[in-house]
Amino acid sequence: MEWYSLTEKKWYEAYKLAKDFYNAYGHLNVPYDYKAPNGYEIKVVINELHFSIGEGFIS
Repeated sequence: MEWYSLTEKKWYEAYKLAKDFYNAYGHLNVPYDYKAPNGYEIKVVINELHFSIGEGFIS
């Protein structure tokens, strides 16, 4: 049985990719055109997180 929604799965996948990027480069200043090996655009997720934090949706 799956306990996570599709959105949560995508978020956790993006989190893992961002963490891998950080471990490889030591920062999260992801270039705008960077794509993970699987084609995922990590920068989009990081921008959404920054927006959500700025708007008070998450802390």
